[in-house]
Amino acid sequence: MNLRMLTPAELVIFSKVHLFFALLLAAGTAALPILAFFVTPQTAEGLILRSYALRLILLYLIIPSALCSFVMGFYYGFTPWGFFKYDWLVGKWFFTLVIIVFGSFAFRPWIKNTFAAAQRLGMQALEDPVFLSSLKKVGIWGSVQLLVLVGMVLLVVFKPSRNPPSR
Repeated sequence: MNLRMLTPAELVIFSKVHLFFALLLAAGTAALPILAFFVTPQTAEGLILRSYALRLILLYLIIPSALCSFVMGFYYGFTPWGFFKYDWLVGKWFFTLVIIVFGSFAFRPWIKNTFAAAQRLGMQALEDPVFLSSLKKVGIWGSVQLLVLVGMVLLVVFKPSRNPPSR
């Protein structure tokens, strides 16, 4: 693939946009356990709204920002950073893919379950084992995913490598 190399000024802008999507991903990921564990609706409408908010955050914030961040990171592979030149970069690739796959295939059914149960049962959903289990999974695994994102930030900041390339 023959991509044009970015000028230094374009690379700065590109890096800032990449960081913006990473921050959106982190904010959305942090919102999931906060909504799951710390927001306690008092009405059926509140329960439905919380489940709807979880759904919106996943579908319109987390998944798109993770995909945009991944695509931009993919473009970085065609720069002097390369795809597999640095161990920490390979780790970042791996964890980004895990976040995308896990967000798409695990969180979606859990959030769908909470939304469906809240709509169907109203406040009785608080006694439904499927609703409670799904909400708990969203909170716990949302926290785990946030820790993975923090780990990715640490990878970027400290850039550990077994065999650093010679300059």
